[in-house]
Formats: sequence, C-alpha cells, structure tokens
Amino acid sequence: NRLYAILRRLCWVQRNNEPYQCKIHQGLLDVKIYEYENPYSGEFQIKRTTIVTAKGLSKLHSEIQKLQQRDLH
Repeated sequence: NRLYAILRRLCWVQRNNEPYQCKIHQGLLDVKIYEYENPYSGEFQIKRTTIVTAKGLSKLHSEIQKLQQRDLH
C-alpha cells in the first residue's frame, strides 16, 4: 500500500504498519483494535488498524509536499 510506504518513509509506522508510540502521543495516529472470529478455525483473533487522525492528515499533507520537493532536487 502506497500510504503505508510513505508513513514508513516518514518513520511514523514500523515495518508491521503499527504506529510508533510517539506519533500516537502527538495525536497524529491512532490504533483501532477489534476482535473477530476466524471463520475457518473458530478462534477469536485480534486485528489492529492504524488510523490517521485529522491532525495527522494535516501534518501528513505538509510532510508529503516536503518529500516531493526533495525528490525534485
């Protein structure tokens, strides 16, 4: 996914796409955790989804513009 590639390049998320704690504390990212039942095994599993907050979206926009300017030069 291109978004996660950018977030990894900016050091916002780790290789497994989980956000760094400092980015959560800054209010840029959040994690949605939910439990679901695996339809094949019947076991309950936990899924984590990284979410970019409104504050994070604003900051991400400016960071992407900086990356594009650096790549042009």
